[in-house]
Amino acid sequence: MTRIDAASQLNAIVRAQLESTRRERAGSSARQRDSKEVQKSPDSEQPMLRQIRAIPADDPERRSKALRIFMEAVLTKEFGARLQVDPGFPHLLDQVIGQMQDDPGLKNACSIAVDSLLQQAA
Repeated sequence: MTRIDAASQLNAIVRAQLESTRRERAGSSARQRDSKEVQKSPDSEQPMLRQIRAIPADDPERRSKALRIFMEAVLTKEFGARLQVDPGFPHLLDQVIGQMQDDPGLKNACSIAVDSLLQQAA
């Protein structure tokens, strides 16, 4: 796979994940308009964005933590929730993120993805 293909795939994954978030928010907004008694529940929000929101804004590792949360969500969605209980999963995440950060094109795509995620989580 070329760098361009890999960066394009990462961008497609980010776009799909963000689109899913937008649809959830739009559905939630429509339901809230239909009933003034409905209050926004943290459980109704996408778990990935909840985790990113939980990272303190002054945390110097905020960007890398957000990327890790995103990659965990993507890999879990792609390969199944059982992956999360695999004792080797944290090491796999480290390897995947490390390889992405070592590739200049993917590193830039990751940076753009993190910017989008932090903006969505705001």
